[in-house]
Amino acid sequence: MPLRAGLSRPALFPASSGFTLLELVIVLVIVSALSVTAIARFQSDSGYKEIVLQKRLLSALRHMQLQAMYDERDVCYRMAFDYTPGAQGFAPTVSRFSTASAASSCHSTPNFSSTPALRTDPGELSAMKVTMNGYDGRAVVPAHIGFNTFGEPLTDGARCRSLEGCAIWFTGEDTVGVCINAEGHIYEC
Repeated sequence: MPLRAGLSRPALFPASSGFTLLELVIVLVIVSALSVTAIARFQSDSGYKEIVLQKRLLSALRHMQLQAMYDERDVCYRMAFDYTPGAQGFAPTVSRFSTASAASSCHSTPNFSSTPALRTDPGELSAMKVTMNGYDGRAVVPAHIGFNTFGEPLTDGARCRSLEGCAIWFTGEDTVGVCINAEGHIYEC
């Protein structure tokens, strides 16, 4: 069949809009690498326990700090720490600050019957295989960290108000901490 003038012969292989084999192989390699790392991360809870405890303490300390800044009553807003092996944990010193007084709140004993969002359960850290340690500027573990009406940290001897501040560390498969500087800034460290 002769071609008419101005018409071209149809191509044997029309232009396709698909992907080349090289592009498909590259995408397959990238997806495989991502899936291997994601599967490994989801199969292990490595480091998650420590980060969860860090976030919980960070939130609880910020709550204590805000309460101390806004409450005009004579109440000690403190987070107390128990470093006893097998019973490590943190909790406020009273179960309810709304009914607390200075006499009932100004001590260093954790009250593990307080609001669950502000505390750990007794033995929770040991069940997670995580240890807790603290530092208050002079290599001493703080029994409690409280806050004044300006939001500044208070410990025995006001050591958290030094240049180094305070830190509480959680150590398991990873080590993470919560730090408080002398001005009262509470942050992850």
